[in-house]
Amino acid sequence: MPTLPIELRLGGYFPRHVVATPEWLNCPAVVDVCSVSRCVSPGPKDWVHLWLHNGLALFNQPEQARLAVTPDDPAMTVFAYRISTVRFVAGEPEPWAWPEDAVPVPLPDGFVSLGYDAVQKSADDILGFECSPLSCNSVAPEWPVNRHCLLDDFDTAVDAARQFSIDQPEPGMYYVAEVFAPPV
Repeated sequence: MPTLPIELRLGGYFPRHVVATPEWLNCPAVVDVCSVSRCVSPGPKDWVHLWLHNGLALFNQPEQARLAVTPDDPAMTVFAYRISTVRFVAGEPEPWAWPEDAVPVPLPDGFVSLGYDAVQKSADDILGFECSPLSCNSVAPEWPVNRHCLLDDFDTAVDAARQFSIDQPEPGMYYVAEVFAPPV
């Protein structure tokens, strides 16, 4: 297997309604789901129609992310995401083209890392990341997830992304992402 350096780069910000652990997840360690995916902990209803997002389907500024939240949306928290510069396809690492418009402002003071996710994307488009098998496909009990349904260790997240790209719990390419929460 080729060795490529896997770096994480700030990709942007996105608001989410954090959901308590669904019963079907069957993982007592998980208290809430803070995955990159919008499947369990959704984002604002009509965020995409604002066209304020970058090519990663994230916002370059926390303020832009907050603009996407409407009074009709449930309570939302704006998270920050660092995304891997390498993705996994059929178990093999490969570089990919970072979107030119994904130039977020630096991570504000006080944001803290909640852990790492292995997230799927089925195409190179601006629709963003899709499923996080740990939460979306109930794979969390098979991995050492933390209370947020994320992995505490970067190397374990790389192993998960590699394995998911082989097993294909959701079809597509797999990326590692680090999830940051704002100060409380």
